[in-house]
Amino acid sequence: MAPGSVLWLNNMRISRSVIPCLCLLLVFTLEAGAQVQLLASGFRFPEGPAVDREGNVYLVNIQDGIINKVTPGGQVSVFADTGGTNQSLLFDAQGALYVCHNEPGRTGILKVDPAGGISVVTTSSDARPIHRTNDMAWGKDGRLYFTSPGSDIIHPNGEIHYIDRDGATHRFASGLVFANGITFDREKNYLYVGEERAGRELGWLWRYKVNPDGSADKAGKELFYQFSGKRYGFDGMKFDANGNLWVAMFSESELWCLSPEGKKVDSIKIPGRNPTNLIFGGPDRQTAYVTVNDKPGKLFSVRMPAPGMP
Repeated sequence: MAPGSVLWLNNMRISRSVIPCLCLLLVFTLEAGAQVQLLASGFRFPEGPAVDREGNVYLVNIQDGIINKVTPGGQVSVFADTGGTNQSLLFDAQGALYVCHNEPGRTGILKVDPAGGISVVTTSSDARPIHRTNDMAWGKDGRLYFTSPGSDIIHPNGEIHYIDRDGATHRFASGLVFANGITFDREKNYLYVGEERAGRELGWLWRYKVNPDGSADKAGKELFYQFSGKRYGFDGMKFDANGNLWVAMFSESELWCLSPEGKKVDSIKIPGRNPTNLIFGGPDRQTAYVTVNDKPGKLFSVRMPAPGMP
């Protein structure tokens, strides 16, 4: 890995009321030819990035309720402070930002309008309180799916839920331990979900067929990829336009590329430690924005081999 030039834009300060202001551009050229650029630093466990129509990147800080906005040039500002802690973000077609939120009495999905106004979308599923939220993905007909991790290995209580078109929230699947990253294929017929258990010594990527009404097909989940051979940690994931699934490998400091057949075919090294999630963006959707839980937390842009899935 050969480092390129460094441009310091300004200094860094961190607090709940003052934004992390270290915005630097550091370009790496990796062995495989991928270009990785450090856009900003100073975050507190960044996760769940989302990109708006203007190309700005939004991310959460898991250690507090601050949602940061990062411009394509690396300028950082505070977009919202929800209180509690947040896990991931996702825009809808109208420009509203959905938030996986965790806070006693308000755990569920929040929505932040373009002006920064915060509202609660859901805190229960099938009349049961949502115990935790993690990651989100849009399904067909505007349905929003999200994971709810558990921790009980003997009696797995991790779940997947979805918000239907009428606003009602339903359980999609259960029986998982730590339900983590979530995404759909191009046609949105299959939902892909990562599950970890036993201190990350076991891990699977599952695929669920989705019925026209949004529920899970009775056939249940099928195995897409199994992590084995060591203690792998994996997190968020997104498809590219070629049908390959790119996974943020927390333990490896890499993005892994899994083919449509569920085989590892490529990887991209990410500087720093512990990538948590990614989102495709940029004018041609061929740039992946990757959040990294280093010390301090960082946001990288990565020029990818193919554009992200629309």
